[in-house]
Formats: sequence, structure tokens, C-alpha cells
Amino acid sequence: MPSIRLALVATTALTLAAGAASAQTQAPSTTQDRLGAVVGALFGDRLGLSAMDQAWLRGGRPLRDGQSQFSTQVDASLRAGSVSSSAATRLRSDYTALVDLETRYAADGINTQERADLNARYTALTQTLQSGAPGYEETDTVAQGRIAFN
Repeated sequence: MPSIRLALVATTALTLAAGAASAQTQAPSTTQDRLGAVVGALFGDRLGLSAMDQAWLRGGRPLRDGQSQFSTQVDASLRAGSVSSSAATRLRSDYTALVDLETRYAADGINTQERADLNARYTALTQTLQSGAPGYEETDTVAQGRIAFN
């Protein structure tokens, strides 16, 4: 009985928190979105969808929205000396190309295959940044890097 009471208290608290959080956002939220947030918070994402996948399914543009954050990470890596200036330039260019691809895909709705493609490209790009982009500056120009990325 105490575990049921605890689950009820946790559900109520999460519902109130989700309601308060959704009231602070600019975009309108549906009851289904709030319920999904509560269930996801309680039990994890049982559907196996990433936050980006969920945003794309709602018509969002998570790569475009995260571009300044990625650029900030590149700048920090450049200041720390973990990536070269030319690698940083190419990383930013490749991320811009990824946002452009997201825009093209979003024109008629992003399907499962396109989501998988965007996820794979994003993962590869972030792993390259996290690893210090070894050999990433070997491309002579940004244009050649963009061709190699696509």
C-alpha cells in the first residue's frame, strides 16, 4: 500500500511540474504531450525515441534550434586546444549543412528513414567534436568538406 501511495504522490508531483514547465514555454502543449512527459519521467522512454526524434515528430527542428549550442561547444574546444582552427571551421560548416538537410527533410515532414539519417549524421559530427576532430582539417576547403559530408 505505501508503494501505491508513493507512486500516486510522484505522479501528482510530476503532473504539477509538467504543467508548470509547459506554462513557461512559448509553444502550445497538448494533454498528450504532458501525459507523455509524465509517463516518460516515471518509466523512461519505452518507445526508444530520442529527444530529437520526439521533436521531429511534433514538427520541431532540434538541429536548427541547437546550432548555437553546437557552435559554443566548438568554440570551447578551440579555446581548449582540442580542435584546430580549420577543424572548427569545418565542424561549423558541416553542422550548417546538417541543418540545411533537416530543413529540406522537414518541407514534407521528416519520415523514419530521414530521422535515422539525421541522427546518424548528428552522432558522427558530435563524436568527431568530442574526439578532438583528428584529421578533420585535412580537407582543403570548406566546400570540399561539405561535399564529403553530404
